[in-house]
Amino acid sequence: MKWIVGVLLVLAACSAPVAEQAFFADVENVSGEILFSDVLLDRIPSDEIVFFGVRLGDYEERVRELHGEPDEVSEFSFGAIRNLEYGFGQENVTAVLYHVQRGVVSAVLVTDDANEWLVGETVMSGNRSRVFGLLGTPSSAQDLHLERAFIYDSLGYTVFVNAQGVDRIYFSRPTAVDEVCAQVITPAVNERGLCVEFATPCDVPSGWDVVDSCEGYDTLADDSPNRPPVIEI
Repeated sequence: MKWIVGVLLVLAACSAPVAEQAFFADVENVSGEILFSDVLLDRIPSDEIVFFGVRLGDYEERVRELHGEPDEVSEFSFGAIRNLEYGFGQENVTAVLYHVQRGVVSAVLVTDDANEWLVGETVMSGNRSRVFGLLGTPSSAQDLHLERAFIYDSLGYTVFVNAQGVDRIYFSRPTAVDEVCAQVITPAVNERGLCVEFATPCDVPSGWDVVDSCEGYDTLADDSPNRPPVIEI
């Protein structure tokens, strides 16, 4: 009986995922490593995340050194820009895409095909309510074909949500934190007495005065082409 148990243990060890053996053997458990850290729950800015051993700003050689040749390479601008796609042992899928500009990793796309190696709340699932619960109100949102993108400037995240839920997150350099630019409709009046409801306080132009409401002021018609859009999320 003992020898049977021993054989089973050996077989179990040999059956560990090929992807994990081949691609992650040299990935260190450092702070912010997405293999070991719940980056969404902790709201770790993208420039502090390590994406399977690779950081934003690393050279392309670092990616190839860790993960070998990509499953697919797309080149643009005569090779100055390229996407390196990896399925990590999975066929016909892209788990991670490293966006490289002039030899330097400038952004990383992680898809739900990488869920097997993600931790905790970073595993991609759920709808936009779950995203808002984790990350708060986004800086902005964009409607795309059959999906919506929620952009978190200060974290460097763009979260894509379709009918099935979160399916990928694009990580790029964070922009300056601007707490007052939440999606809060802000009425403001110019020197001519024209009142406009702006999508955020940061959209109010210089020389306009913020007011409590546009009641009693001249306003642009809702269908006016000059009316600034209010993004509802």
